[in-house]
Amino acid sequence: MLNIGCHLSSSKGFTHMGEQALSINANTFQFFTRNPRGSKAKD
Repeated sequence: MLNIGCHLSSSKGFTHMGEQALSINANTFQFFTRNPRGSKAKD
């Protein structure tokens, strides 16, 4: 199975991100709690 991802906004919360993924028929998604390039996490 091929997994294809996309960028989703976290401005409405992590639950909404999951709902967005389902709405586009995504079978997987990943989110980062901080910038993977080493920046500080959002409070």
